Amino acid sequence: MSKFEDIGVETFRKALRLNGGNLSKTAAALGVSRSRLYSYANEHPDWKEAITDERGNFLDECLASARVLALGIGEFEEEFDPELGKKVRKMVGWRNMPDGNMLRFLIARLGAKEGFSEYQQAEDPNESANRVESIEVNVTYNRKEDLELQKRMKKGDEGKV
Repeated sequence: MSKFEDIGVETFRKALRLNGGNLSKTAAALGVSRSRLYSYANEHPDWKEAITDERGNFLDECLASARVLALGIGEFEEEFDPELGKKVRKMVGWRNMPDGNMLRFLIARLGAKEGFSEYQQAEDPNESANRVESIEVNVTYNRKEDLELQKRMKKGDEGKV
């Protein structure tokens, strides 16, 4: 009988949870090497499942933290709304501002199947590489000389300045 069989899967799960799913720390806590623990887990499905479960729990915690970063934490106060005839929560500011980068990252990663992505892939790479889109720029001038220049540019005489 090996040391692992003495430990039992529930004790292993508890050790994993206490060590944040870190196999090296869990192995040290159990008094075995990481490679021995990993080998045993690969041979015993219930131990491998425990590792998968703990890593899934860690991922869930990370996603919850990322959600808070992306959406921010609002500050609220209760005030009486005469139209509704009851107290309502009203946002008055931010405790932590939303993080736009985290929001973009989560939308791109979690929304990829729904068509959200950081990058737009062209349907025909040759077509998009050769395409030039025009951009119209409207500029307002205040000085008399600039107004004259603007009029000439509209007529197509911009080279005759």
